Amino acid sequence: MKYCLYSLLVFCISCNCYKGKSQQKPGSQEQELTMIMSDTYGGEEKEGVLTIRDKKALNAFFAKINRTRKPGLAVPQIDFDNDLVIVYFMGETRQEELPVLSVQELSEERVILSPANITAGDKEKINSALLRPFGLYIMPRTGKEVVLIKE
Repeated sequence: MKYCLYSLLVFCISCNCYKGKSQQKPGSQEQELTMIMSDTYGGEEKEGVLTIRDKKALNAFFAKINRTRKPGLAVPQIDFDNDLVIVYFMGETRQEELPVLSVQELSEERVILSPANITAGDKEKINSALLRPFGLYIMPRTGKEVVLIKE
């Protein structure tokens, strides 16, 4: 039992050592985009992105989507000194697929985002209800304009 506990402790410590290390090369320009939440209800009628740079705007967004929810979705804790929030709306759809967004290109003044392509197999997941899915992402804070392109 003592050896099992010791082995588990060594394993946990070794996993935590790699947790904070980045797989990217130093000086790389890639912006990391991380999904923290998604849902099939609460989005907008049309496809688009919303950039949120402060806690007040984030609370206003969640107040809007939680109007018809009881209990409502919890507002995530974001460090707005280091991160910004990007909300991607898929628009009205009957597909059950949740939104997936990625950084396509970086320039000096813009971050260009694009939604993932829906494959033929995914198109079979059709729902009879009209959905308005959205995805909530965080990325490192930047002063660049965030732009969505459709492929």
